[in-house]
Amino acid sequence: MTAPSCYLTAPDGFIDAALAATGLPLLALDLANIPPDGPLAKWLAAKPSQRSIGAVFHGDHTNYSEVANPRDKYDILLFVERTTAARGNPRARFASEGGSNSEPTNLQLAGSLALPDGWRAIGYSRHPYALSVAEDETLEAGRAVRIARSDSTLAWGDGGIIQTFPVGQFHGKRLVFSAAMRADGARIGTGAQLVVRFLPKSGDAVQVVQSGAPVRSSHWMRHSIAADVPRNAERIQICLVVTGAAAGWFGDLDLEVKPAEGAVAVSDADERRPKRKRPPRPWDVPPQSLPVGKHLRAGGS
Repeated sequence: MTAPSCYLTAPDGFIDAALAATGLPLLALDLANIPPDGPLAKWLAAKPSQRSIGAVFHGDHTNYSEVANPRDKYDILLFVERTTAARGNPRARFASEGGSNSEPTNLQLAGSLALPDGWRAIGYSRHPYALSVAEDETLEAGRAVRIARSDSTLAWGDGGIIQTFPVGQFHGKRLVFSAAMRADGARIGTGAQLVVRFLPKSGDAVQVVQSGAPVRSSHWMRHSIAADVPRNAERIQICLVVTGAAAGWFGDLDLEVKPAEGAVAVSDADERRPKRKRPPRPWDVPPQSLPVGKHLRAGGS
């Protein structure tokens, strides 16, 4: 609740009124080293009035006033001449669970735009992430996408692309999701990572994150994440995510089905994998021509 402006000015005789009288908009007062016999120490020892207002203000300042020697509680007083009511930052919401594919789709990341067909962009950051077609080829000479955010005063946040599909053939099995990845992240904790989410009909989703810290290596390496599909899962969400002020590259995606091992497990394999031939699967799509240009932002042409 925001207090009326008439209550914000400290009454005469209060500590905050005395600090405001200095004319300094910001002030730090070292209470621990005040001369013990000086006028300031004697004034504080007389327990001047002061206000203590928490998260809620209701009524007038007398409800929040007390007399005390601040040296009994604090070593330093920080004075701010003017402040405002707290305002919440915009909340970043997880992408809506609508728009599911009927099965895993377009693991080749093909499409006429930067956002691959069958995928959706997500963002949990006050600073947007840019999606583009990567200039370099992956380990298997495939198409790659680049997800990046420039540096800012707020280092954290997440951005990426996801797709959702029914559990289907993965029910009661172990899902192995892997990709070739590289990244450019200057700060520890930032970089590229794989995420798998299992969505039940109701209740909280089970989220499995690539083991270890996000990838920060500039070299293409293969990483994987494995998890047994929970019994109550109805849909699966696979995610390519960049955390923080960093850039991440993803390509050569693969989904494998293996026998379940009785518990959710996470693995991460960063070995290089030679190019291989394999029979086509339902979610494979034929190669498509790629747009011309070094970088193509989502929604471009």
